[in-house]
Amino acid sequence: MNTTERPTALVVLGMHRSGTSAVAGALVARGAHAGNALLPSTSDNANGYFEDARLVAASDALLASAGLTWDEPGPLSRPIVAPEAQAAMVEVFCALRGRSTPAVVKDPRACRLVPEWSQAMAEAGLRPAYLIVLRDPREVAASLQARDGMSAYRAGRLWLEHLLEAELATRGAARVFIDFQDLVQAPDATLDTALGVLGLGDVLRPDVARGTGVDARLRRQRAEGGEGEVFAERVYAFAKGCLGTAGDGAVVAAAFDAFRVRWLEDAESARAALLDARAREGREREDALRLLREVRNGLALADAWEKAPSRAPNPRVYWRALDAAHSEDRSFAARAQADGGFVATVGGPGIGVDRLRLDPDDRAGVFEITALVVAGVPVTDLPAAVVACNGVVRPTAGGLLLVATDDDPWIEIALGSMAPAGTSVPVRFDLRGRGLPELLWSLVEQEAIGATRLRELEALTQDLAERRAADAAAAQAEAAVVLDALDRLARQSAEILGWTRRRTFRYWWRRWRGKVETPEGTP
Repeated sequence: MNTTERPTALVVLGMHRSGTSAVAGALVARGAHAGNALLPSTSDNANGYFEDARLVAASDALLASAGLTWDEPGPLSRPIVAPEAQAAMVEVFCALRGRSTPAVVKDPRACRLVPEWSQAMAEAGLRPAYLIVLRDPREVAASLQARDGMSAYRAGRLWLEHLLEAELATRGAARVFIDFQDLVQAPDATLDTALGVLGLGDVLRPDVARGTGVDARLRRQRAEGGEGEVFAERVYAFAKGCLGTAGDGAVVAAAFDAFRVRWLEDAESARAALLDARAREGREREDALRLLREVRNGLALADAWEKAPSRAPNPRVYWRALDAAHSEDRSFAARAQADGGFVATVGGPGIGVDRLRLDPDDRAGVFEITALVVAGVPVTDLPAAVVACNGVVRPTAGGLLLVATDDDPWIEIALGSMAPAGTSVPVRFDLRGRGLPELLWSLVEQEAIGATRLRELEALTQDLAERRAADAAAAQAEAAVVLDALDRLARQSAEILGWTRRRTFRYWWRRWRGKVETPEGTP
C-alpha cells in the first residue's frame, strides 16, 4: 500500500506524568478521535487519560513478555514474542480507520514499544505521526513520587529510557517535539506549531467553542528546587533545543546516540547492582531461615533433654540374620513388666537371629539399658556387644548409656550363638530414661539461653507471620511496631548465635564422643 494513501494516526509519546494526556485531550478537542474504549478518568487525571484500554493491556503484555513492567527500567530485549498482544493492537488500529479526521492514540508504554506499535499500525493500514512530549524530569519524578511513591532515581532512569527509545525508533518518520510547559502556557500556539510540522495544520484547527481542555492547574509539580537524576536533566536541556521541530539532522542524532550509549552503560551498571542486591537479599533470607531453624532446634533439644521425662520409654525390638536387613515384619513392641523391665519374643521357625536391635523410644534422649537377657542367658558385657548405633554409647555399672540427639534412637547388638536358630527366642531387658550428665545439662541450658527465651523468639516470629498473612493492610499500618519487633528479634537472635559460635553444646558433644577438633571461631 502506498503510504501517502494511508490515513494518519497521531501517536502521542512521552514519559508517564509528562502531560501526554493533556496533549491527547487537546487533539481530541480539535477533532481527532481516540476510539470508544478509553480508560476512565481518575483523581490523577480528571480530564481523562485518552488511552484505549485494549492498547494498554497489549502494551503491558508486551513488556511482560520482555520480563518488565511499566515502572521497571529496561532496556528491552528483542524480539518480543507476544502474538496475541500484537493481534489485539492490530484490531484496535483497524477500528480507528475510516473517519474523516485523524485518529489519536496515546500510552506512555508506547515509548519503549515503538517498533511493535509501528508494525501493528502498518498492518492496520495507518501512517503514524509522532508527537514526542517533553517535561522536566524533576517534575516527572515529583509527580511519580506523589502518585506511586517512586524514587527520583527510578523515575529518572525511566524518563531517559522513554525519551531515548522513542527518539531512536521514530527517526525518519513524521515527528515533532513539544514541551508540557509550553502547552500549559500557550496550548493553541503549541499545537499549531506541532501540527504544522506534521503537515496537519489545515486538518485539526482550533475549536473556540470546545477549547483545548488544557488548564494551568494541570501542572501541579514545579522543577524549582526539586531533586532529580542529573544526567536526565542534561538530556532534557539538549532535547528542548528540538522543540517545535522534527529534531532531525546528523548533529542531533549524534548527540542522542551519545546520550544513549551513556544510558546503556548506566543501565548495565544498575542491572549488576540490582543482581548483587538480590543476591544479598537471598543470603539474608537464608540467614533468617537458618536462625529460625536454630531456634526451633534449640526448642526441640530442650524438650528432648527433660530431666523428668513426661512419659515412659516405648521400646521396640528388631531381629535379623547376618545376610538380611531389619524390617518391620521382624520386629516386636516390647511389653512392660511389673518390675519395670521389658520383654519381647524374637525369631521363629526357619529364622536366624544373629543381630538384635533395640529402639528404646521414638524420640531423642538419654537411655540406660541394663540386664539384657537373651534365651535365658545374660549378656555380660553389653557395651562390647554393640556393633552399631545412632548415638553415643557409654558403659555403666550394669549395662550401657545411649545418648541420641536424633529421633528414633537405636543400638544393634551381635548375639553370636546365644540365640538358637529356627526357634522363638525370649528377650528381656531393663530400660529407663535418664537426664544428661551435669556438664552437658549446663551447656544445653546455656546454648538455648533457656527454653523460655527461645519460645519467646518463636512466638514473636509466628506472630509476625500471622499478622502479615491475616491482614496485610493492618500490618502495614502497624509498620513501626513490626519493625521494632523485628529489631528485637534480630538483636536477641544475634546474641544467641554469638554465644553458639563461641562454645556450644555441639562442641562439647564432639569432645564427649572423643572428637577433639575445634570448630572455627571456638575459643
